[in-house]
Amino acid sequence: MPRKVNRRQFVISGTAGLAAAAAVPAFGQTPARAPQPAPQTGGGPTIVTRSRVKPVVIASANGNRFKNGGTVTGVEKAFSMIARGSDV
Repeated sequence: MPRKVNRRQFVISGTAGLAAAAAVPAFGQTPARAPQPAPQTGGGPTIVTRSRVKPVVIASANGNRFKNGGTVTGVEKAFSMIARGSDV
């Protein structure tokens, strides 16, 4: 007759089994080597982009309607700023 196992015994035996399995290299693997330092770059991550990206402005319906007392709408101003290369 099989022995009844409670939850605590199950968790303990499972944890012990995982620890034993992690200690032995699996499938003939060699021990992990020390991590290599990352190559030095210009500061930020390298981003590959297409040579020409079209600017896009996303706004609500009133962003292209109201001028807030000025001569251009919010969408027009944002588009011109993006086209000039500034952050919006």
